[in-house]
Amino acid sequence: MFPRDALTFRKVHEWQAGLGPDRWLKPVAIESKLEEKILKPTAPATHGVAPGGASAEAVPPAARKNVVFNNPWDDSVDQVARYLKRHTHDADSMEFLEWGKVKASERGYQVRCRFRSRNVLGRYAVQNKLFLLDRQGNITEIKD
Repeated sequence: MFPRDALTFRKVHEWQAGLGPDRWLKPVAIESKLEEKILKPTAPATHGVAPGGASAEAVPPAARKNVVFNNPWDDSVDQVARYLKRHTHDADSMEFLEWGKVKASERGYQVRCRFRSRNVLGRYAVQNKLFLLDRQGNITEIKD
């Protein structure tokens, strides 16, 4: 598999072949574009301030970006999938069967997930759980 950019290519190539940076051909156009992106100055971070100088609370709810959402490809929710992969007994056997739509609630979001994985006895068990997430996307509660 080939690396995506020239900087990665340089590191992989030197490590695998043991050659110095002067011993390989540089893709000049790609590298110059990458250096422009890397060296380009960025705007100072404005934590808690929305574009235009207004505070985040002053931005209308329709203009805020949702942190918790269904993936358009497979309807999965990233926060819940990562949580289950980390906290199930046998994460390699995990198979997601069905995802519910993300619903906004007063405290945050909620989403239903149906999955199958091996339990402690080694048998596959199907589980259906409701995950409650806060406004920042952290899982706060899990209901059966």
